[in-house]
Amino acid sequence: MPQNSRRQILKYIVAAFALPTFVAFEAAKELFEFGEEMNLLMTGGRYSGKGSMSKSKGSQPGEDYWVKFFDWLRPPDYPSDKFRQALKRANHKRFIEKKITPDGKVLLCLTKTGKTEAYKQFPFFRLANKPWKGWWLVVAFDIPETQSRIRKYIRQQLLQIGFAQWQKSVYVSPHDISDDLNEIIEANNLQDLVVPMIAKRILAGDDWEFAKSLYKIDNIATNYQEIIKTADKKIDQPKFRHLMNRYFEILGSDPFLPIGLAPKNGYGRELAILTLKNHAKRIKQNLHSKLPTRLQAPGALATGGQVGNPE
Repeated sequence: MPQNSRRQILKYIVAAFALPTFVAFEAAKELFEFGEEMNLLMTGGRYSGKGSMSKSKGSQPGEDYWVKFFDWLRPPDYPSDKFRQALKRANHKRFIEKKITPDGKVLLCLTKTGKTEAYKQFPFFRLANKPWKGWWLVVAFDIPETQSRIRKYIRQQLLQIGFAQWQKSVYVSPHDISDDLNEIIEANNLQDLVVPMIAKRILAGDDWEFAKSLYKIDNIATNYQEIIKTADKKIDQPKFRHLMNRYFEILGSDPFLPIGLAPKNGYGRELAILTLKNHAKRIKQNLHSKLPTRLQAPGALATGGQVGNPE
């Protein structure tokens, strides 16, 4: 993580819990499921993340059990106590909410407010898994030097909603974001200065090659390859933390190009999360093999029982 500030860690948490919205749910679920076994191992089999670590006789989970349960997701070199505080802050801000399934499993998910925050911090997240409609949205503007502040603002807004700069005052995007564009134009009374257009195709060359050049996809793909290349390596818990942290960093620069424009197998995002999923599965199996025998029986981890609420 670039810096251990409250804002940075909150961004990380929001990104982590936004994960199921732009990758296959099964992949995200696999990543989170093995946290239970990890916590059992780290506490010598005393605590799985369910129930309370306190001596309370009640069967209800303790107030902070769920932040302990997700401690394995903590970024590398970030203090455990501060990460728990950050999770609690995210909960108090109503960015995330806790749900308990009938079988006792803990679920944390983004609230509506949390999704709004995720899209604010990572605007491209809302563009994930959208189909390409076969056209490009083009914006040209000629804002005079006397209105340089407005010109700078418009450029920032265009980049934030999914455009890329093609020429000095020409921006293009394959995303279906015309409503967002109209909102910017109308909010700033720029109807006479900004000209939006739709281009059916790029005449000079291939659409995908054009997109790759605009959005620096080769660089992003190379970054994803850092994770993908670890597929056949033995990854321990600390290394897994680093890989997860790196994945979220790369997501922050991913333009989430629409399905149909990018190749069917994507440019690394999907394969990288699959790699992380497989690492999670292997770590889970390895941790399970190290648990006390009494916790390895079928159902021992699923019921909670005395494991999650020791006397």
